[in-house]
Amino acid sequence: MFVPFVAMTGARVLFVLYALNLGASPFAVGLLATATQIFPLLLSYPAGVLQDRFGARWLLAAAACSGAFGISLPYFFPSMPVIYVACAFCGVWSAFVIVQTQALVGMLSPPGELARNFSHYTLWAWSTQLFGPLIAGYSIDAFGHASTCLVLLPIALLTVLMLAVWGGRLPGGARCAGQAPSLRGALADRQVLRVLAASGAVQLSMELFPFFVPLFGHALALPASTIGWLLGSSSIAAVLVCLLLPRLTARYSEERLLGLCFLGSAFAFSMLPLAPAAAWLAVVCVLFGLGMGGGQALSTMLMYKRATPGQPGAAMGLRMMTNSATRVTGPPLMGFIASLIGFAGAPWTTAAILVGSAWLLRPPQGRKPR
Repeated sequence: MFVPFVAMTGARVLFVLYALNLGASPFAVGLLATATQIFPLLLSYPAGVLQDRFGARWLLAAAACSGAFGISLPYFFPSMPVIYVACAFCGVWSAFVIVQTQALVGMLSPPGELARNFSHYTLWAWSTQLFGPLIAGYSIDAFGHASTCLVLLPIALLTVLMLAVWGGRLPGGARCAGQAPSLRGALADRQVLRVLAASGAVQLSMELFPFFVPLFGHALALPASTIGWLLGSSSIAAVLVCLLLPRLTARYSEERLLGLCFLGSAFAFSMLPLAPAAAWLAVVCVLFGLGMGGGQALSTMLMYKRATPGQPGAAMGLRMMTNSATRVTGPPLMGFIASLIGFAGAPWTTAAILVGSAWLLRPPQGRKPR
């Protein structure tokens, strides 16, 4: 998981800064996130079903090849349409990697270690938010936007080599797996519906924050390496939260902790447009990391616990599909809001969504959270 996530997070920063370098508007930059989420929206659930039946090894290898192809395209054809295509290929990659690695963590975890292992998974994922942007930022400053594609390409291809050597250790699929749960059936369960809505809010904020920070950093004329460090600072803060997450989940419910994550991240988003300098942006990034550090792990745990027995891939795919539906509509909407009322309107709208999500997770009256 660590290797492809480094390449994916680096590519995300590269594509945004490359688009800005080509003169793209905020709305056009928002469409980059939509292009990245088209195929996760369409393929996440089938990817999970395929994993339940055939295992993850070669599916992950094929997805890595798709990502490597997408990363290499802007080097040969530097234009906005090609960057959109590159985002789409990387979207195929992320759909398989995220769904299948999350399902694998659950499959490999004894019941008593589920919280610990998902927090460790999130810890490693957050660490890639440090290394990926730093690699992309320093490479852009040193070699330029196009050549940075060639820096990230070997990282993507390394995944294929690792799976060829060690992929046989991954659990295989069950070809006789039963019928996978449908989206309509999941939406009929109010508890699953709440988890899907909360998970979508987590992923929306995780998707938008790495786009907002380069935009505001670019407006302050900060170099790409500084923007990379700003994004990396949120990862460092999130790692600290992940280290404490197993102990926190043993004392408080996942819903309560996730609601607190939403409130902390909402405060960070509301402060983002007020940043007058890099130091202020660094404080905002740290606040976001502290707020959302456990959000991904908590929402994943909640969904895994509600999965049909023997079908963790389908459950993770369903979660990823609904998250992608939110992210497909969210970034262009925020770009449209920014074009109407300025950059400040988009992060403030995101903060309001997170506050509403925290309210959604409140415990029902008459029942105290454990």
